[in-house]
Formats: sequence, structure tokens, C-alpha cells
Amino acid sequence: MTLAKIIIRIEQLTFTRFLAAISIVIFHYGKESSLFNNENVSFMFEQANVGVSYFFILSGFVMIIAYIDKENIDFFEYVKNRLARIYPVYFLAIILILVIRFFAGVNLVDLILNALMLQAWVPEKALTINFPGWSLSVELFFYILFPFLFNFFY
Repeated sequence: MTLAKIIIRIEQLTFTRFLAAISIVIFHYGKESSLFNNENVSFMFEQANVGVSYFFILSGFVMIIAYIDKENIDFFEYVKNRLARIYPVYFLAIILILVIRFFAGVNLVDLILNALMLQAWVPEKALTINFPGWSLSVELFFYILFPFLFNFFY
């Protein structure tokens, strides 16, 4: 299969990414909406947490396709590129949350774990400060593993 055909197939997955993303948003923020009260579609939104797993699987698939022509992945270059894509917005979210929660106080350990994207690596800290950030913390774990696994198996 040519790379052009693979790319077209990946672009065709964009709609499924949209469906998973919108389902997750509705799962978290739409509990009061009519979608949860409609028996024809509510099952999709009640089980939308599966969409997070779908994103992890899809991300792994896309990374394999993106690096399939490489013989080796430089770990530091790879991690730098991954963090450059996700960390600026992630860090901005933490800053905004801290501003909003200014008077509530923040646990320093929670703040450090969240700032380093390690909160999901400590189970009782996974949902501290930046609640949705747990998924990016898990993704970071897979990002760190990917170059080693890729270089080992390919």
C-alpha cells in the first residue's frame, strides 16, 4: 500500500475523531441536555469514556504511520516535538485553572505533578487541578515508551 493511500485513510478517520471528541464533551458537560434523555442516542453519550481509549489507539496508529519510513527514532527529538505540540496549551490551562481557583488554595505536590504532566502516574493524584489533563498525562507515558518500542521492534 502506498503512503498516499495510507494518508487518505488517515484523513478518513478525522470524522471518527470528531464523533469521539464531541461525545466526550457531551459526556462531561451535557448531562442536563436532551441527548442524555433521548433513548435513541443516550447510550452513545453514557459510554463516551470509551472515546478516550479510542484516541489512545488512534494516536498510536497514526504515530506508527508517521514514523514507518524511519529506521530509528531519536528519543529526545521525538519527545521535544511531542511536547511542543501539547504542552503550551496544557500549561495555559493549568495557569487559567490556578487563576480561577486562586482563593481555594492549591496543594504544591498536586501542582508540581500537574505541571510535569505526571499526575496520572500517581493514581490518587490523577484528577487534581486540571481534571481532563489526566489523559494527557497518560499519553505522555505512551509518548515516552513509543521511541523505545519502535526502535526495538522495527
